[in-house]
Amino acid sequence: MTDAIDVALTPILPLIYIAWADGELSPAEVQSIRTLGEAWSAPVAALDAWLDPENPPSAAKLNALRCRLTRANLGGAQTVSSLGIALAESEGGTVPAGASDALDAVARALDLHHPDLTSELLPRPTTPAEWPPVVGEPELSLALHEALAPRWPKDRADAIRAVSKFTRILGQETPDKRAQVADWMQSLAKEGLLARAFPTTGGAITQFMAIFEELATFDLSLTIKAGVQVGLFGGSIYFLGSQRHRDRYLADVVSMALPGCFAMTERGHGSNVRELETVARYDHATRELVVTTPHDDARKEWIGNAARDGKMATVFTQLVVDGVSHGVHAVLVPIRGDDMQPCPGVRIADCGEKMGLHGVDNGQLWFDDVRVPVDNLLDRFAQIDADGQYQSVIASPTKRFFTMLGTLVGGRVSVAGAAISVAQAATCIATRYAVRRRQFGPSEGKEVLLLDYTAHQRKLLPRVATTLCLTAARGALKDLYDAVHVDTEAAMESQLDRALEARAAGMKSYATRFATDTVQVCREACGGQGYSASNRFAALKADSDVFATFEGDNTVLDLLVARGLLSDFKRQFADSRIGGFLRVLARRANTAVSQRNPIIARLSGLEHLRDAATQTDLMRARRDQLLDSAADRISSRLSDGVDPFEAVNQCQMHLLDLATADTELWILEQARAVTNAPDLWDPIVDLFALSRIEADLAWFMTHGYVEPSKAAGIRDAVNALCLRLRPHAVALVDAFDIDDHRLGAPIARRA
Repeated sequence: MTDAIDVALTPILPLIYIAWADGELSPAEVQSIRTLGEAWSAPVAALDAWLDPENPPSAAKLNALRCRLTRANLGGAQTVSSLGIALAESEGGTVPAGASDALDAVARALDLHHPDLTSELLPRPTTPAEWPPVVGEPELSLALHEALAPRWPKDRADAIRAVSKFTRILGQETPDKRAQVADWMQSLAKEGLLARAFPTTGGAITQFMAIFEELATFDLSLTIKAGVQVGLFGGSIYFLGSQRHRDRYLADVVSMALPGCFAMTERGHGSNVRELETVARYDHATRELVVTTPHDDARKEWIGNAARDGKMATVFTQLVVDGVSHGVHAVLVPIRGDDMQPCPGVRIADCGEKMGLHGVDNGQLWFDDVRVPVDNLLDRFAQIDADGQYQSVIASPTKRFFTMLGTLVGGRVSVAGAAISVAQAATCIATRYAVRRRQFGPSEGKEVLLLDYTAHQRKLLPRVATTLCLTAARGALKDLYDAVHVDTEAAMESQLDRALEARAAGMKSYATRFATDTVQVCREACGGQGYSASNRFAALKADSDVFATFEGDNTVLDLLVARGLLSDFKRQFADSRIGGFLRVLARRANTAVSQRNPIIARLSGLEHLRDAATQTDLMRARRDQLLDSAADRISSRLSDGVDPFEAVNQCQMHLLDLATADTELWILEQARAVTNAPDLWDPIVDLFALSRIEADLAWFMTHGYVEPSKAAGIRDAVNALCLRLRPHAVALVDAFDIDDHRLGAPIARRA
């Protein structure tokens, strides 16, 4: 009940509040309200307390009135007069005869009669209610999922079943998170999931990659811990060691009896592996390798499993025999005994708190003349024989180095796959939230779903389409990996192997960069809910950020891709007869001329822009012209006497653009190659292609491939495709097949 003095004034209070909230009261407005109050016998003192322009009501007084109005507005009053009557009735006051008409008349006179004023100046009524379930299209989602051909379905299902028993705990301290992840690893090992990584333990590398990708949708600390143990430590033994190393160690690796590390990166040398400074000197007298950290900058840095759990490390060293360095080789070095204390000569330190991946125990390692048997040299490509002589089937140190590192390309394939899993999770959370959350809308209608806004569709749907296309490309990359590594000995140093290395580098760089950007955009698309740790974005952002710099810094990898393209370009012309040379030039010229044709460059119709050949030709023309231009730029500098290193250095930004263009073209080609896809696949791929072309319109317009009219048409086409896919948005993200437990975001639960 309000004070008795306000009873006669109560129906007018909403009018007074809205008048003050809408601005200052003029003398005419004061007089209109006062006349109404006096007609209803409201006390003069009460009116003066609200209507004195020289002494307006305080903010506290207006806030108190606002609270009264909010309580009265639980029924959702639409006008000032209906709100005044609701307030009087809710507080037991008397409603004068004709109150509604009189209030409406004054409100109109003061231009306060708009029906949306109550919604603008007062909060809408809220009642606790469950959000409606997210409604998808199971048949469409299943068809998309199967078209993307996720291989090893049983292993994926087993991984999903395994993590369903695990429980995330928000806000864990680092020691607790590390212990939890270590326990999870033991559980995966007991269920035999880690053993599926190697043929010698009953599996295959791509089989474990499938498990790795499913782990990435649940917890990235677990994913990386598994990757370090199996993919890096176990992989180094499998690919760089001989059969005796595999027989001796791999069973213990996959059972977690031998937790291990992959000690490549040094403080002073990361990407430049060839210049690592840790040394392994051969001692003829004892047939031992003596592993030494020569100075502090040569310490091993950011080594997963080193700070807490690791017992052995694959240490990458400069191998020295009889005073001659034979380049980088890998040596197995015990770092902890069964009591988990550091072995003699080994010093271990914790890298400390990180941005993310708090469940991974990254550490630093120093070696003070640590002796290990010569048999600990992983000697698949080079051996020290019984006479203490160095031997290798690969005579060239450079070729041997790149051959050894090439066998470890699976790490980049795996990280690219995990990054795509991150993008899947982020787009799934944001899309499901966007079909539930309402905001703003017509003045007399209910609020509009976020995903019905064009700007929100533009944020999310091109990323959903890109993630689907990346998922298709992920499968193609693993097929290429299998083609090389089914018989690694036969494929080594083949053209196919070089293609794998380039594709793995390009996909790792592109997918991780895309995932990092997508997590941020999706977080913003969920507003404050996205900022809550409970809705997963905090973990996705913090844990995946490092993807840009491990398993190869993205900039370095892109330069590797570009240099590979230049090498192939040079080899193609060097090896071709004149006829082949001319055919290559003619093909490129035809594409360039057709797309630069002023008529084609101005075509802006949706049918033309959605034509697969149009999209592919534009992307290929961009790649080819960037390649031709890069070759010409570097060649001209070399002709001017510029040092080769500096010539490439001066063209680095051009080379980075070339790498991105090549990778995007390859992703598009793999997406177009998907078979047995539902009809919706074509607009999905169209949206990916046109959104990527749109993102680089400056280049296409500068080089004459797109005129302003076509640029406008591309933007319109992207909008139209977003609108086309909008009704199926939930089905698209459901195709990723991430259950609520792994997704771990309350705002994205299906029900």
